Amino acid sequence: KISYCDNNNCNYNNYNNNKYNNNNIKYNNKDNPNGNTVVRIGISHKDAGVGIREKLAVSEKELNELSTQLTTTSNTLLKISEAMVLSTCNRFEIYIVTNNPKLSIEHVYQVLSQRTNKNKNPISIDTLHSKMKVIVGKEKTAQHLFRVTAGLDSIVLGEPQVLGQVKNAWEIAKNKALNGKAGPLLTSLFTSTLKTTGRIRSETALSRGSMSVSSTAVGFSSGRILNDLGIPLLAKTRICVVGSGKMARLLFQNLQLHNVKNVTVVCRSKEKLQEIQKEVPNIILHHLPMNSLTYAISNSDIVFPCTSAKEPIITPKLLLNALHPNNRIENPVKTKCTSSSCRKHNNNNNMQKSTLQLIDISVPRNVHSDVDSNFFKSKLSSAPYKQSIANYNVDHLKVLMAQNVLMRKNEVKEAEKIIEQEVNKYINKKQR
Repeated sequence: KISYCDNNNCNYNNYNNNKYNNNNIKYNNKDNPNGNTVVRIGISHKDAGVGIREKLAVSEKELNELSTQLTTTSNTLLKISEAMVLSTCNRFEIYIVTNNPKLSIEHVYQVLSQRTNKNKNPISIDTLHSKMKVIVGKEKTAQHLFRVTAGLDSIVLGEPQVLGQVKNAWEIAKNKALNGKAGPLLTSLFTSTLKTTGRIRSETALSRGSMSVSSTAVGFSSGRILNDLGIPLLAKTRICVVGSGKMARLLFQNLQLHNVKNVTVVCRSKEKLQEIQKEVPNIILHHLPMNSLTYAISNSDIVFPCTSAKEPIITPKLLLNALHPNNRIENPVKTKCTSSSCRKHNNNNNMQKSTLQLIDISVPRNVHSDVDSNFFKSKLSSAPYKQSIANYNVDHLKVLMAQNVLMRKNEVKEAEKIIEQEVNKYINKKQR
């Protein structure tokens, strides 16, 4: 769907609708200075599953490379003068300034489709048309970006991490030494965005005590382990975290709140992990190198993969090796659990428990999609295994999102008022 705005009114049409053409879009001077239009093209957790989002995701090093591709065109009727890319776990968005929105959208889809050709199942232009949402015009683009950066459009309402992600993407886009493609119109947009988010954080309680993807993952795991593993408490499980980045740090902090005392961490840098250890004094972080991943999983009940790897690092073959009876060491708590919650649960649920709980909070996914295939499941449930895996990714965390929204309903209203005020200031601001 495309949203195009003229004189502060927006209409929605399918891209291929004949009503949508360059001659049909009229912009006032505020919205279209010097013939240039701000356009947002993107996809989020609301529009598509992680299987599509992970194919579009780009690393920090690739952000300006993609922006350069977007601003490079042989079409003499098309000029994209500015570009910026935002890529996170839950969204992939492109912001451009162009003289021709219709041709720009088609150009963006062509570039993105070509970039995914290296994947086993590339994304077609038709799929991009059906999945990605487009906003044309500075007012609605600003309204959207203000909401995103404030955490109002996040899978976890009010989470503060998205502000840092937007800031980081913006710093990269405006860095000319790194071939950044942001110019004056995007500068005005993102300056207003950061100002608006600052107001929301200081004038409302939206982000105070809010959850993050990592904290939600820990809460999700805690709520599922009795059903999945037959173990009542996180503190009684053997936990492995794969990675040592920002999400891993937040995992450690939240696991500490659940009285977890030991965590196996599989990562490249032992020195970096020693620095992180100072932040979580109540947990002992046990380092293992990446080539010990199979061993780490074979000795774990719960695994949180959260690396920035472009390709899956936990494959069906690796899991079959890790869970082979000759390699697997089961948690004795499973067989010795005698608490009332265990007895009650076991009496009401005779289903076979899983051997392993995987909660993948990475995009692209660290756990191969074939782990959910019927072939893998049938192989794992047959001799000599007779096991199963409870496999989750970021999309499964939406279960807790509704609860978070209800708790922060009043704060959302206040945040929306601030956004409305700041959007009006932004569209009336003179461009330099």
